[in-house]
Amino acid sequence: QAGGRLLILGQPGAGKTTTLATLASDLVAEAETDPSAPAPVIFNLSGWAAEQKPLGAWLAEELNRQYQVSRKLAERWLAEGELALLLDGLDEVAIEQREACVEAINTYREHDYSGPVVVCSRLNDYEALEAKLFGYILSQMDSELVNLNQLVDLYESGQIDPGTYMEKLEELRFRESRQVAVIKTWAMLAGPEMAFRAVDENGITERYGSRILVSIAMGLEMGYGLSVLNTLTKEEKNLDGPIRKEISIFLRKIGNGF
Repeated sequence: QAGGRLLILGQPGAGKTTTLATLASDLVAEAETDPSAPAPVIFNLSGWAAEQKPLGAWLAEELNRQYQVSRKLAERWLAEGELALLLDGLDEVAIEQREACVEAINTYREHDYSGPVVVCSRLNDYEALEAKLFGYILSQMDSELVNLNQLVDLYESGQIDPGTYMEKLEELRFRESRQVAVIKTWAMLAGPEMAFRAVDENGITERYGSRILVSIAMGLEMGYGLSVLNTLTKEEKNLDGPIRKEISIFLRKIGNGF
């Protein structure tokens, strides 16, 4: 359900590592009945900081050192995405090395690893990296691909035929739905003050309109128990510019029953 990516956050003593171990046990049970299911392996990221190797190389070494898996087999498992990588202890990495560690995980997951990845960290330590995370989210929003306005222009100018237009429109719909879901999840961690300010400052409302505001409010409801309508009403009063305009439009739609 998490799409192969999961972040476990909590305060010290909240049971994060226990949750990770429980997840590992559940995944083991699944792998025992389904040969195609990935096998879970727990790694502690504090060991990565010593040499700061590319994550794939470090994981292969840890499989060999901790679990007595041959290097050749470890590299094959990683190359084929046959493991569920459970990465514990991000908060145990030294502060000056933590951003590099997050970047190594993101790079490996984005370009080299197809299997599931779970990261476990203290909430406060992770919140210190929120700006870094949002920057990474923005970099992954396929800005080099055509947006809706560009696609319409291509069609109306005759540069693409109706079939290609419909195909690209469906691709765009799927891509943007995924991006909105990612931002919603980020909002659950960032909190209301940072979430709305960040999307406004980065022009996200101009790209996605009211739906991104609704998605963020829903994420805040899930993460903080805040009412969607109360959150949006408060933001309408407190913010200026495009974000306030979009919130006002949505609230009027709600008032008119859509």
